[in-house]
Amino acid sequence: MIDASNEPAGAGEHARALGPRLKRAREAKQLTQAAAAAELRVPITVIEALERDDYARLGAPIYVRGHLRSYAGLLGLPAAVADAAVFDSPEPELRSAQRISHLRYLYDRYALRAVYLLLTAAIFVPFVWMANQRPALDPASFVRSLDAPPPAPPVTTAESTVAANEVRDGFESAMPQGAQAERSVPAVEPADFPVMASLTPFYPSRSAAPTEPAAAESGWLFRFSADSWVEVVATDGRRLEYGLVRGGSERRYAAGQIARVALGNADAVQVHRDGQPLSLDPFRRANVARFTVSSAGELLPTGG
Repeated sequence: MIDASNEPAGAGEHARALGPRLKRAREAKQLTQAAAAAELRVPITVIEALERDDYARLGAPIYVRGHLRSYAGLLGLPAAVADAAVFDSPEPELRSAQRISHLRYLYDRYALRAVYLLLTAAIFVPFVWMANQRPALDPASFVRSLDAPPPAPPVTTAESTVAANEVRDGFESAMPQGAQAERSVPAVEPADFPVMASLTPFYPSRSAAPTEPAAAESGWLFRFSADSWVEVVATDGRRLEYGLVRGGSERRYAAGQIARVALGNADAVQVHRDGQPLSLDPFRRANVARFTVSSAGELLPTGG
């Protein structure tokens, strides 16, 4: 309700006349209360309460002023008419619904910052330590270049040489005779070993394979300059060779051991019989050579 107490007469009359003024302005625009409510998208009871100055039904004053401003704007009245309304109850004071202790306030405010500081220190401190320890971690500080001359032997004085000889003589006198003989053999200095300067991985060299003795002139010799599929069958029906033979390999067989031969990629195979090269042209078909060896040693082409 409008409170006109302790107000000038003019102001009170203006406040009391707000509801009828809104009603006259609505009727001047030929609007019904339902049409005005539809335009503002509010219930018709809101329009009725505004025109009767019954603000208690509309809730808190802040909502009433909002409805008054919207209704005045719809009717073409200045928005200032909403400020002329006087309410019986003052606007509620906003108060905090929860109280927290001072320690909790400090914890909520500074805990996250403390975590950031700890994480920053945990990351930054190791980098600082490594930067200070860099001379000790630098490989150049303890690795000697291969281009540099070998270090000079330490200079010994006469007194240190005599003392070292006395210690050595006393140690050798206590050793057995055989051990003294072994002790007299000079050790190889590390500088005497060869040094390899290369970025290529170094693998220990394998001992050279013993040289095979020169094959006898009699028998069969197959040399492969490239990969070739091979089938060699003995006179008793056994397969002496069956599969892929890598280039650079050799196969040797006795003179009367072979009964049938099939060579794939015949261009890459050299056949020697009793030390003489054998032409595969009579036995070739495309790049495959097939032949049989008769009991008399004669070579015959194989069909297929």
